[in-house]
Amino acid sequence: MPTADEVRWLFDALWPAMHAAKMHRDRCITNLPTINAVFARHAGAPNDLLDALVALDGIGVAIGTGLIHCCNRDTLVPFDKHTTGYALQLRLIPDNRVTWGNFDRYSRAIVSYAARPGGVGDIEGFVREAGQHCLFPYAPE
Repeated sequence: MPTADEVRWLFDALWPAMHAAKMHRDRCITNLPTINAVFARHAGAPNDLLDALVALDGIGVAIGTGLIHCCNRDTLVPFDKHTTGYALQLRLIPDNRVTWGNFDRYSRAIVSYAARPGGVGDIEGFVREAGQHCLFPYAPE
């Protein structure tokens, strides 16, 4: 389950340029009890967890994947529009349909790409590279 410090890290360090980042950060921190209850109900099932988070008011796919990433920094990707667009650009994922039961599979594709020889090393490196090199930002669904 994400902590307030992890939510601050997500929006202040990883996604500082996100539109209304501070507003999203503060809303997530305020709603942590509800968010963490969803995490508790869907532990170990990232696709189901994402679907349940997206059903909450004010949490879309990007923020939902970001909250999940806070607790799974080595395995699950925070799919913002740049990360999604860059993964599409590199043909790592076939579409932007992250919530269609694809979250864990699409994350594995990016983790594999980042870890390859000469790669960026990890998910955070990929997200930062995507922010710099994505030609066509594409919102995840």
